[in-house]
Amino acid sequence: MNPSASIHAGPKNPRSPLPPTARPDLPPLRAGPLALWFQPEDARLRHICAGGVELIRGITAPVRDARWRTLPIRLENLHVERGTDHFRVSFDALCHAGDVAYRWRGDYEGSAAGELRLRFSGESLGEFRACRIGFCVLHPAEVAGRPLIVEHTDGRRTHGQFPTRISPHQPAQDIRALTVDHAPGLVWVARLEGDTFEMEDQRNWLDASFKTYCTPLSRPHPVLVRPGDCVEQSVHLSLLHAETVPWIEPAAPPHPPAPRPAAGAPRPALGLAWPSDDTAPLSPTERAALRALGLDHLRVDIRLDDADAMRAAQVGLAEAAEAGLPVELALHLDEANASEAEAWARAHVGVIARWIIVERGRPALTDPRWPAALRAWRADHPPVPVIGGGDREFTALNRNPPPASALDGVSFGCTPQSHAHDERSILETPAMLPLVVAQARELGGGRPVHVGVITLHPAGRVAAGEDPRLATALGAEWTRAAIEALTAGGAASATFYTVRGVLAAPALQPLFRASRPSA
Repeated sequence: MNPSASIHAGPKNPRSPLPPTARPDLPPLRAGPLALWFQPEDARLRHICAGGVELIRGITAPVRDARWRTLPIRLENLHVERGTDHFRVSFDALCHAGDVAYRWRGDYEGSAAGELRLRFSGESLGEFRACRIGFCVLHPAEVAGRPLIVEHTDGRRTHGQFPTRISPHQPAQDIRALTVDHAPGLVWVARLEGDTFEMEDQRNWLDASFKTYCTPLSRPHPVLVRPGDCVEQSVHLSLLHAETVPWIEPAAPPHPPAPRPAAGAPRPALGLAWPSDDTAPLSPTERAALRALGLDHLRVDIRLDDADAMRAAQVGLAEAAEAGLPVELALHLDEANASEAEAWARAHVGVIARWIIVERGRPALTDPRWPAALRAWRADHPPVPVIGGGDREFTALNRNPPPASALDGVSFGCTPQSHAHDERSILETPAMLPLVVAQARELGGGRPVHVGVITLHPAGRVAAGEDPRLATALGAEWTRAAIEALTAGGAASATFYTVRGVLAAPALQPLFRASRPSA
């Protein structure tokens, strides 16, 4: 049985091993007028360009386990043949983590006619459960609005376009081939064999791309993969009228331009989060450093059914009072604990800058009774805004927006590592923040947008641990770009990282001190 028949994309990666930094300084490969880079760290083709224009952001072939973690990959028998107008790359890839092992053979060829032929031939070395095996094609976000023809598995052809608004659901399904009118004179076709493919709008997760991936979301997962089970897939990409496209050798791989705010644009109110697993008070030195940051708030999460988290919350509230900081109080609610949470919030309302309603289980804010309850809360405490939407990534807000008329604003959380973990992919994500904030504002009926918690590691429960790169130049550069992007997008507030995470990262601290809102 071919396991790819039951494997598909799904919930985002909790935490995966970090790959080495890519080598964009290596010269590009050439296939006629096409220029591209091969990244041996993860067998990825990057930045396929023609005539100086990026056509495809990347092509990957991940193996993902039952928890959606991408297995680390090691290449063996790597052979790269470079011609003046063609190339061939071949390798054996071993994907291994714990008791999970998978091997696949990759053959990538580029011809002088402007064609790429990629082949994936994989075999399981043991029994495990997998959520994806095979090719993904990443389209740059700049193709939004461009014409797209989808050939389906039954031969039908559908004419449409890449969505301009961030699509909450798959913009294209049942894909056998794509024809993309990328720009005047740049039309390309990709034929995808070995599985049924579909597309998602990765801007929902801050990725600067759309993704065409193998195996539909509607199929069950994870699937049991047995020793010897095989997957065979191929991607054939051809540039139409390649003979009319000039060869332009890029000086370096293209990079999405970082958004810059308009002169005088007010910065969002900035804060840090107190983690739900940190019950240790700050030292006097740490308290002094926290006060020196000049923050606008400290976020504290209230989980009434978790005694350990509530002990951490009490410490966080005490540290906020010690630092003289208003509290962004994130109430984790469902129908069962709503009354208790309301009583708890009333008792602490004097120190609250805003309430963030974080829904658990079945979306509570979509229940008809909730708008009335929220309106009552706002009437009882008019100085304290009630914000809905929660702390999950934007895709959750995009798919299930809360009743905006009952709220004072909307919120979502984000991370640059929902899908990719290499530095280049991380640094591409700030360019998406203004678009995401604008659409969140629209979903909220024009009300303010509050972003948090922003983490450098994959999103999830706010905990003391952070990506170790937070304290490096990458962490500082991404944080600076994110603050500027949120300013450009007009976000009302932004809650970053954890208190101790920032206090342990000296390069981050000037960014918060220099980012006081101007109004």
